Amino acid sequence: MVTPRIAVSGLVSIGETTLSFAGHGVDPQNEIALASGLDLRSGATLQPGDIDTVLLGEGLAANLGVKPGDTVALLVTAANGTFNAMDFTVRGTFSSVSKAYDDIALRVPLVAAQRLLRVAGAQQWLVLLESTDATQETLQRIRQVLPSDA
Repeated sequence: MVTPRIAVSGLVSIGETTLSFAGHGVDPQNEIALASGLDLRSGATLQPGDIDTVLLGEGLAANLGVKPGDTVALLVTAANGTFNAMDFTVRGTFSSVSKAYDDIALRVPLVAAQRLLRVAGAQQWLVLLESTDATQETLQRIRQVLPSDA
């Protein structure tokens, strides 16, 4: 499986509370297979077709005082240097092996991250192999597809 991601960071706020965040725009359909390191703590995961939903790290949600169903605003610096903001409905919360990560992390659908950042495409492509034995063959296939300066 190959799935796109895009890094996004900025400010998340509700009411008078504003905190910084670091997160990813992800493909909700593929994230089901890749998110085994995240433990859903409340609500639900991002769903295919979601545009304006967000999955928050448990610590970030607690520090904001939000729960699934609440609305938060994300403010980012777009790729062209301007500010952009969108409202998102909290779909759920998650925890990982790192409390420090959970205190700042969030995930939004890839299409939402692209809109926020005013970009197309992705900045990362995750490749999930069925077996590590396929690593070299897969690497060669990827190198054939990518431009030589990539």
